[in-house]
Amino acid sequence: MALYAATAVLLTWPLAAKLSTHLLGESDDTPLHYWNGWWVQQALRQGRWPWRTPYLYYPTGVSLLTHNIAWVNALLFAA
Repeated sequence: MALYAATAVLLTWPLAAKLSTHLLGESDDTPLHYWNGWWVQQALRQGRWPWRTPYLYYPTGVSLLTHNIAWVNALLFAA
């Protein structure tokens, strides 16, 4: 187990030292995926419908039915 952890840290260095302040990935979509995970987590914890958010296009909100949410990743994020 320790060998796997050491290998993971070595292969992801210097990111391993900055996990609390930096996002993984170089794509412009990276912040969007983190927001998706955060939103699904918030919606499920508050008993809200995750396919609509009041946080975008305030004050009316917006539907997320056609929004690109990676549901498996978002549910893992919410767990």
